[in-house]
Amino acid sequence: MKQTAKVLVLLMVVMSMLLMTACGADDVQDLINSNTKTTLATPTNLRVDEANALLLWNSVEYASGYTVLVGETTYLTNTNAFSLHNLPNGTYTISVKANGDGIMYVSSAYSNTISYTRNASSGNE
Repeated sequence: MKQTAKVLVLLMVVMSMLLMTACGADDVQDLINSNTKTTLATPTNLRVDEANALLLWNSVEYASGYTVLVGETTYLTNTNAFSLHNLPNGTYTISVKANGDGIMYVSSAYSNTISYTRNASSGNE
């Protein structure tokens, strides 16, 4: 019985060594990289369509959605547009980040901030 256990252990050690030898450094690096999450690009080209009170930005590849920061309040959206119609009159700082899926992609940093003044009586309805 002890002899069989020794043979099994020796066989496992030899198989492990063969497996490690067959796996090159590139394969090991690929395995490490496959567990690394990619940070999404930061949204760019923030702009407001004044006639429609609509915030727009360039879409980000692989984003699962976006977080819009208006002042200190955050809003979630699934598209690269956000309606500003419901904001009360006032001046706001606005930025956007792309949301990652948490599996392969990490959320981006917030974009550059833009300023928007909501004045429904002057046509920004």
